[in-house]
Order: sequence, then structure tokens, then C-alpha cells
Amino acid sequence: MKTTDDIKKGEVVLLANGWQARIEDNRKGQVRLATVFGTYTEMGSIYASDIREVQTASGKWEKVSITSKQKTLADNRKMWGF
Repeated sequence: MKTTDDIKKGEVVLLANGWQARIEDNRKGQVRLATVFGTYTEMGSIYASDIREVQTASGKWEKVSITSKQKTLADNRKMWGF
């Protein structure tokens, strides 16, 4: 299973809110740059812990896991209502 740190530039991901996004960087860590296809199409930062699945080359969706540091931040965001 891939982690969010394994996702590369150009890959399409499914976010926790159901929207799709295209990753625009090759960074690792808490925040990734992405073009989000939602109500509007916008480019900006997203939390890596909001990524749920990544689309494979064959078009299928594969679940991704988050790192322990990303889980800690996600838990803190939930505690504060973000």
C-alpha cells in the first residue's frame, strides 16, 4: 500500500470530501500542492492526511495510508474542529 509520501507529481487523488485533485509537487510531509477539482478548479495546498486514494495507471483507485506524523496532525485538527 502506498503512503501519501509516495504520491508523485501528476497523479490524481481522491480527497476525504469526495473531490479529486492532481498533485503538483513531489514533496513529502504534511502539506502538498494540488489542483483541486471541486465546485471550482483551484490550485493550492492540501493536507496530506486528507488524501484517501490514488488513481493507478490502469484507472483503478488504490487506498493510501498516512505516516505517523500526518496522523498526529490529523488528530490535532479534529480536536480543534478543522
